[in-house]
Amino acid sequence: MGDYECVLDYTRGEKKHPVDQEVTIRLRNPDTMETNRAKAIIRPSFEKYPDADRLYYVSATGGREKGAVPIEILEVMPDEAEEVQALPKQKLTLGQRKGRMLADMIKEREEKKK
Repeated sequence: MGDYECVLDYTRGEKKHPVDQEVTIRLRNPDTMETNRAKAIIRPSFEKYPDADRLYYVSATGGREKGAVPIEILEVMPDEAEEVQALPKQKLTLGQRKGRMLADMIKEREEKKK
């Protein structure tokens, strides 16, 4: 029996996983902090499944919940490389433009002194 954590961000509308259904879940081992995707089934109680692993839900805002949920891990899937997108370039604020102008003017003044 192992302990695992699943991080949920309730501000984004993430919910706890359904019971007795196969789900793809991102599990974190709290001892090594290793994260893997896995196919698993959340079970209803430890009384029916005493050999099941323990899953703790962790809220991004509230921390780790006290009670554990039994989980049966069917398959650990290798992590796939996720495509990363660059953020669009944002327009500079007036303060940032003023700061850059001043920095450029100071740099020019120092170059003229040399």
